[in-house]
Amino acid sequence: MRHFLHFIIITLLAFSVSAKPKKGVKIDVTLNPAGSFTINARLKGSLKKKGDIYFADKLVTKVSSFKTGVDLRDDHTKKKMNFKKFPSVTVTDIRAKKNKGIAKIKIFNKTKKIQFTYKDLNAKYAQAYFNISLKEFGIGGINYMGVGVEDTVKISATVKKK
Repeated sequence: MRHFLHFIIITLLAFSVSAKPKKGVKIDVTLNPAGSFTINARLKGSLKKKGDIYFADKLVTKVSSFKTGVDLRDDHTKKKMNFKKFPSVTVTDIRAKKNKGIAKIKIFNKTKKIQFTYKDLNAKYAQAYFNISLKEFGIGGINYMGVGVEDTVKISATVKKK
């Protein structure tokens, strides 16, 4: 029993050490009538802090970095995002305080204000959460064999703090 407790404690410590945050974006996509998938992407930029306010002029995600875990779905996603004409998604004018913030997101040539919540993960990283409507950006009609993408996607962005 004693060895078992030691094993559990060591295992928990190992997981807590290996679970350090990684800078990037996760986009949770819900499918209809059933299913879901996650898009993982790289993120360029970082947050600065002045007093109790976090801010950044610009954070950028290149559409070419989108990965879903399925090559064919990656290709379809990038084509639907018209990544050759619009190679990146940009978030600008970021201001945050007391776990809430505002910013502007630009997808294609459309810019929309967003509100987000965030939490400090540790001294080096913060994570923001927000939803967007695909239709507001002109993204629609994503359907394959009767399975379609829901309009609202959930986004979480892990951002490095400087």
